[in-house]
Amino acid sequence: MSTFQLFRNPDKFFQNINNLERKKEVTILMILAGIMYAFGKAQADFYGDNWELSRIIMFCLIFGVLFGWLFVYVIASMTRWSGEYFGGSASNRQILAVAAYSSIPILFAIIPLSLQIILYGRNAFRKFSLLEGSDYYIMSTLGAVQLLLGIVSLGLFVKGVSVVQRFSTWKAMASIVLVPVITFAVVASVLLISNAF
Repeated sequence: MSTFQLFRNPDKFFQNINNLERKKEVTILMILAGIMYAFGKAQADFYGDNWELSRIIMFCLIFGVLFGWLFVYVIASMTRWSGEYFGGSASNRQILAVAAYSSIPILFAIIPLSLQIILYGRNAFRKFSLLEGSDYYIMSTLGAVQLLLGIVSLGLFVKGVSVVQRFSTWKAMASIVLVPVITFAVVASVLLISNAF
């Protein structure tokens, strides 16, 4: 099945999820997505304020390969679990395949990211406000492209979850929103308990 169908007809693409979940591409996509998430975090947290460019790139590559796939796996597992409350019936492997393939748009973010690094080096991981004139607008435009690709990826993930869980798009969105809510609740509970002793 052509990956281009993911963009032309995502419903049909994810309906064939049983053919997707057995492919080796799932693992590769998870690792690549993990690397891009690591770069995204480096930009969002302004790693360039304290780290050299070479260190940032090395960290993102290593962290993405070693732990990025785990991040995708955890998100997929929690999404499947939260979906059960809405009557979802997808397996963990199906949700994992959806998460992997819906991350494809994020992988295209390597293009604007590479341009940012080539043009501005370490400043690509610092606050845009440090740039002036046309440099600020160029960085902002490339950042907007990255954001747009992330939104497309999220939209595909919502659609994929809806298809494999066999419920509405609204329920898919709700089950995904529950993931950070549950995570926050668990972390807050742990902190409260630890502070009590």
